[in-house]
Amino acid sequence: MESLTPEFVAAEEDVACRTGFQSALYSLPHRIVLVSHDLEQEGHLLLDYLLRFGAGFIDGQEILDRRRRVECGAWKELRNHEELSLCVEVCNRDMRKDSPDAAEDLLGAEVPPRAEYIRLIAVELQRIASHLMWLGAYLPDLGLITGFLYGMRDREMFLNLLEIPSGGRLLYNYVKIGGVKRDLPPGFEAKAERVMQTLERRLKEYENLYDNSKIFRMRNDGVGVYSASDAINWGITGPNLRSAGVPFDLRQADSYDAYPELDFEPVTNTAAGGGSDCFSRYRQRVDEMHQSMDLVRQALAKMPEGRVMADSVPLRASGEAFRRTEDSRGEALMYLVGDGSDRPYRWKIRRPMFTTVSAAPHFLKGNKMADVPSIMGSLDLCIGETDK
Repeated sequence: MESLTPEFVAAEEDVACRTGFQSALYSLPHRIVLVSHDLEQEGHLLLDYLLRFGAGFIDGQEILDRRRRVECGAWKELRNHEELSLCVEVCNRDMRKDSPDAAEDLLGAEVPPRAEYIRLIAVELQRIASHLMWLGAYLPDLGLITGFLYGMRDREMFLNLLEIPSGGRLLYNYVKIGGVKRDLPPGFEAKAERVMQTLERRLKEYENLYDNSKIFRMRNDGVGVYSASDAINWGITGPNLRSAGVPFDLRQADSYDAYPELDFEPVTNTAAGGGSDCFSRYRQRVDEMHQSMDLVRQALAKMPEGRVMADSVPLRASGEAFRRTEDSRGEALMYLVGDGSDRPYRWKIRRPMFTTVSAAPHFLKGNKMADVPSIMGSLDLCIGETDK
């Protein structure tokens, strides 16, 4: 039996990491997060696995407790602070949309119909960019190095699209309380269609390349298996839940924005023996990219004319509001409390990766050490999001 524990050497603003297994760290001024992997193994077999998350990443609650403000301090400017999003946006979280939704419920702000469609379009484009980021990061772990270049190249097309209305490529700050920052410019629909047609052609090539790769299938088929009932009990959501055959999607189950006006059903996949494995999780995200492109086309065709921001947004609120949205990684939750002042009294965040990663030891046990990168990578792991 062998137990391996990582050793960390930390300086004030720089972190060096040495570990016998696998670890993750992010370095930001005066803030670090450490992820410790404690394991027991016998030969190549993983007998036990424990994740320990180090406290110390950017925390949304701490930001508000220390500053008592969000951006300029007013409800009108509420959005997830850039410091909070910095480590997550590389992985393309969905436009930081859940906090404006919760604030709109609390403030009673009515979003114009056109803005709801634009929000949907922006979120679905970023969902595609997120899945491409995952694909580009996952394939090199399995020996398909060129996959990283393909994924990053195609993701760039969608970042260019999102830059057109938002003016940003990483921290968009596009979705505002009461609507969106600005309308879609003329010609956006044609540009989006060209980009989506290009991705559709390339996805066919990728599916033929990866699905028929003996190495890729050996590293994915029947690896990291969990059942649909276990996924539900563990709190797994999003693509990792639907890859076990569970047709649950918040865009339909608890619909918001313009999703009720569109025609779609949750996409699901299952492993060959039932439940979810690494390959079904890969197929799930590829199929969701196709679905997102279909939703963007429907939204562009049905989008009405009109304003993109509410006429007025109240500056003070009291009470509480709760919102959940379908993030690219699962169910994103936002809880807000107002005390009648011009800033939130409480702002509680829960990201989908926290519960998913917490469940990982259950389906890691019994696999080979060499399968751990496949299993953890197939979950679309983002440590920055895990600790908010």
